[in-house]
Amino acid sequence: MNTIERLPLNIVYGQGSKLIDDEGNGYLDFWGDEGVASMGYCTPTMRKLFDRYATFNIPHRLPDAYQNPRRTEAAQLLCDTAKYDQAFFCNSGAEANEAAIKLARRYWSKVAGRSDRMRILTVEGNFHGRTGYALAASDSIDSPYHKAGYGPTPEGFSVIHDDLDITRARSWDSDRECYYRDPQGAVDGAWDRVAAVIMAPILGNNTVKTYTSVFWERLEALRQAHGFLIIFDEVQVATGRTGTFCAHHNPAVTHGVRPDIVAIGKGIAAGLPAAVVLADDRVACAFQPGVHFSTFGASMIVCQAMTEVIRWWEENQAQLKEHEEIFRGEFISLEDDGLIQAFDGAGVHWGFTPQWSNLWNANGPRLVERAREYRLLMLTHREWAPIRFTPPLNIETEDLKNGFLALRRTLESFRTGKR
Repeated sequence: MNTIERLPLNIVYGQGSKLIDDEGNGYLDFWGDEGVASMGYCTPTMRKLFDRYATFNIPHRLPDAYQNPRRTEAAQLLCDTAKYDQAFFCNSGAEANEAAIKLARRYWSKVAGRSDRMRILTVEGNFHGRTGYALAASDSIDSPYHKAGYGPTPEGFSVIHDDLDITRARSWDSDRECYYRDPQGAVDGAWDRVAAVIMAPILGNNTVKTYTSVFWERLEALRQAHGFLIIFDEVQVATGRTGTFCAHHNPAVTHGVRPDIVAIGKGIAAGLPAAVVLADDRVACAFQPGVHFSTFGASMIVCQAMTEVIRWWEENQAQLKEHEEIFRGEFISLEDDGLIQAFDGAGVHWGFTPQWSNLWNANGPRLVERAREYRLLMLTHREWAPIRFTPPLNIETEDLKNGFLALRRTLESFRTGKR
């Protein structure tokens, strides 16, 4: 169905950080579908994984009702690495956020005995997926087409500004297909009706944005005062993407704020469909047999892939730190040369804004198209928005530097009007 505009690029092979089209042209992939291809393409890690399943008759999946050491190992490794007690496996980031919201609400109604505490807040700019609750929780003020035409949305979802002032909350009006000032945000004790705040610790919806220490101090103070849960949507930024396994493990990212529930997806299984929700026993006990489920969650081959990704991260943290410094240094150089005006991020998850005033006849789509001429793959869905760089975690240092060289040539071609 006509749900996406495809680029004029027919990819037939992959190798490491490169994709090769049907004419034999190789491209450095600095997009990777927002980091889904976390281990690149056809790397030794992935070949080893598939060879094992082809050689030793390991079932590629099993019903969740059957025990299997690979599923148990993956769950235990995830919990140990992320420092949580229990895991729920599913297939995508949207499913993980959906489950996280259900878990938070069920915790209040079935464990804490507060069935009146169902409200879910997100912070402006956050997007959590296209399923029912995940979409209702998303801020679509800049992309109303995410919600328009689908009729009534679930109740109890609001968006707050990043000053965390609940009296300025807004909600989606399904009838008028627009946002309105949420009157529930102004009532006395509004925070005491909040089940959870869900947000990405590094905003990644058509941008990359880190939050200040003041923001995190205020969020933690509000949690201490009112007791609501915090859900981190780490679908894009976990699995070592910011250097640490989870983004909130990085003190420079969340300044010590730890979520009660965390959703992980995209690159967790190196490109295979996988996601996970992690929580401590105190909250996880709200899920019991039958109340939530995922048919394809945690198939055996996916569990093995998750294990391989985590093992790679454990052994290569020094390389990620080195590459983080390359990212920062390259962006500073581009900023000093007047080619970009700002950048933000951590680890190997970054966004930059071109210095549009210095680039003749340039916009986001034109930059993306021109970059392909220099054999660099990147993507933006907006004309003037920041552009994200999320290459494979295991990108070679030479490929990383060559990607930035291609970016510089792309930007300079618009400044000079020459290719």
